[in-house]
Amino acid sequence: CHEYFPECEVWWLEESGHLLAFVALHGDELSALFVTASRQRQCLGEQLVRFAQRRRSYLELSVYAKNPRALAFYRKMGFVPMCLGACVNTDEAEWHLRWSVNRP
Repeated sequence: CHEYFPECEVWWLEESGHLLAFVALHGDELSALFVTASRQRQCLGEQLVRFAQRRRSYLELSVYAKNPRALAFYRKMGFVPMCLGACVNTDEAEWHLRWSVNRP
């Protein structure tokens, strides 16, 4: 995984040499969270986000507005939507979210 995110800290879960899930942090930004389709809804994403939260006091991320499932997941994990903007790469509407140990 790290070859795709050279500037990031990357942690992953694997089983018998097969990648199940990973999370990538770039500073205080949660840059990527991936869970293989066959292992979704088994709390792997939750485990990795909690792992990242234990390593930071503050995290931020962006999620496409057209992905309500991801938005609901991050809200469940304690992230708060801050504003709606547009992705600089795709021009898609996206929510910017923030999580902090000292929640607002």
